[in-house]
Amino acid sequence: MKKAMAASRSRTAIPTFSSLIAMLCTLVTCRRPVEEVGPRPCRASRGRSILRGGAPAPECRPPAGGGGPMTLSHGYGVAVGSFVEFTRDPAEEYGHWYHGHLVIATPSGHYRAALDVDKPGGGISYRIVDDLRSHDLGPVAGLAPGFHVLAATPTSGALDYVRSPVLRDGFVVRWVRIWFKLWYASWLDRILGRLHPVARWIPRLRWRSFPWLPSSGDHTLNVLEALLPTATRIYIFGEPFTTGLGVHNVHQNQGDPPGPHQVENGIWQDGAVAVRTAGDHVTIWQVKFNTQSLRTGDDGLPLP
Repeated sequence: MKKAMAASRSRTAIPTFSSLIAMLCTLVTCRRPVEEVGPRPCRASRGRSILRGGAPAPECRPPAGGGGPMTLSHGYGVAVGSFVEFTRDPAEEYGHWYHGHLVIATPSGHYRAALDVDKPGGGISYRIVDDLRSHDLGPVAGLAPGFHVLAATPTSGALDYVRSPVLRDGFVVRWVRIWFKLWYASWLDRILGRLHPVARWIPRLRWRSFPWLPSSGDHTLNVLEALLPTATRIYIFGEPFTTGLGVHNVHQNQGDPPGPHQVENGIWQDGAVAVRTAGDHVTIWQVKFNTQSLRTGDDGLPLP
């Protein structure tokens, strides 16, 4: 009997240290750490276009199966320079999307900006903020000509359509927008468009307002083009090209609804064109797609 029990003990495997750890992990629902992922895939371009000189506009593809919010795939910054030329896609060639092409001179060469303004028939809104001075641009005002990377922070000189103090409407207008939940171009903007010439000069009532105006791509580009000939300095905010000198995503880069363009939503990375003229006057040209919300969270995603 004793010999049989001894034989039984010898056949029973003594638990090893690794097997004990495995058992413990099972008891506490232990999981392997998440593996590091590779570089962030960039989102699909909002449109295809051939830039002057034959270079294709940059294009990228969204990750398969979607994903969480990301910042712009290739960084964010501002190109500073002097006006060279402005053109737009020929009507017979622009296809599904429509672009303007702004070229500025820098010591490194000519920087080209691909300006997405959708179809000539609509789909976007623009906004003109025209009561600024150079100091309102913050650190950007003192930058030398060329391209400069900007951190996605309030102090770097980056722009945010929702959060930048220089782009915000006055208290009264913000209150009305919040009260009626007007996060897109709406009846409020139509009223402000009519009142703008008068209301902007009543600072004691905090009526500072610059309405979002739904428009065709052609009209939006016409408004910008009229500002350029008298420019002494031009600032183009957006994402740099991966090939050649240029900037794209020169529009709002947050507040997109679920879909292929939401993967690069983020705050303090909005694109725009700022034009400085004689007398130190600064005008900022903003563009947003009508599907983008002006109410976003800290991740740049639209809020209810």
